[in-house]
Amino acid sequence: MIGALPMPRSARAFALAMLALCGCERANDLSSAPPSVASYVGFWEVIGRSDSGLGTALEIRPDHQCLWGMLALVDFRYEVVEGNLILRHGESAPLSSPLGTIDGDTWTTSDEDATLVRARVRRGEGEHGIEGVWTYRHTTGAKAYERYQADGSLELRVVMAWKRKPWSLDPSTRKIAFRAWPEVGDVSWGWLEGDQLHVDIPNDEVLVFRRVEPWYAKQD
Repeated sequence: MIGALPMPRSARAFALAMLALCGCERANDLSSAPPSVASYVGFWEVIGRSDSGLGTALEIRPDHQCLWGMLALVDFRYEVVEGNLILRHGESAPLSSPLGTIDGDTWTTSDEDATLVRARVRRGEGEHGIEGVWTYRHTTGAKAYERYQADGSLELRVVMAWKRKPWSLDPSTRKIAFRAWPEVGDVSWGWLEGDQLHVDIPNDEVLVFRRVEPWYAKQD
């Protein structure tokens, strides 16, 4: 039997180049593939908020259920100076209050009006001992969460209400459809632009969300 003739070096190089090209084209096809169910699944927070900090968060679940949350979302910068906790938010004047006492995972602060007791639900690392996630009952009666990070950032979330809504993926447009606000009577559509989720609220506006870590409870 005559063995297979060796492939000329130039032909072999050409074949390898074609294989590589095909591989790149397949990779490009995958990277530009339309959004799938998995692309939408996750936890999202709205970027734009009202002057009072009210906004929306949502958890899109793979079982085609979605939790819509109404909550207060306020982001601060903090520092601890000589036993005082100083908070800064935007252009507002800094707020200063006594740090209080921290005993393990219990943080107690007092002022002239009331005593606030926070319970730590997740520890963090830092020099002040307050790093981590704390929770307490807000004066409105809603559950509040604060996350202090070592870089000086503080996130406050006051969870007011969660609603469960079904959602589906439209096969032709690759957008998601759900009735987030049944009082408006129309279907809301959501779509992805880069790493942001856009949701068109009928007779209102388009909300823009960013994907975040679900660091606070979604139901209380």
